[in-house]
Amino acid sequence: MALVKCKECGKEISNQAATCPNCGAKTETSIKKKHNIFVSICIITVIIMILLCVYFIHTSNPINKYKHEAISILEQYKQDKDLITIKELSQQLEDLQHEFDKQYKYNDNLSYSIFSNGLGVISSSISIDGRYDSNLSNAKIDEYIKQLQQY
Repeated sequence: MALVKCKECGKEISNQAATCPNCGAKTETSIKKKHNIFVSICIITVIIMILLCVYFIHTSNPINKYKHEAISILEQYKQDKDLITIKELSQQLEDLQHEFDKQYKYNDNLSYSIFSNGLGVISSSISIDGRYDSNLSNAKIDEYIKQLQQY
């Protein structure tokens, strides 16, 4: 603990004191602490606002909704291959593609048409692969999931 002079009355006070015990003037330590707290609160607020913006932008993208739904369909097939046929799996993905196309048919966004085409290619590939093998391998399903995650 060091002693410093009070800027108001000139008496020696601790550099840890928030105010001068003699005259009550605020010390540099007190002012710096308040400034540091204010700056910290501002930085935290800005970070939270940025994270919320990123979250809302990400969740408002319709491709993400359909992408997660398609991945969910593929994951469900991986877990319950006995409950769903390859034809049903392909049909579910095709229906999802048609639902997406119907809703965003007039949108000129290139990423929408790329996603729609990609989903169509995957559902077609599943039905083609499924003709030769009654069960698609988990590795093949994982490959389709990776393709979807790229959109």
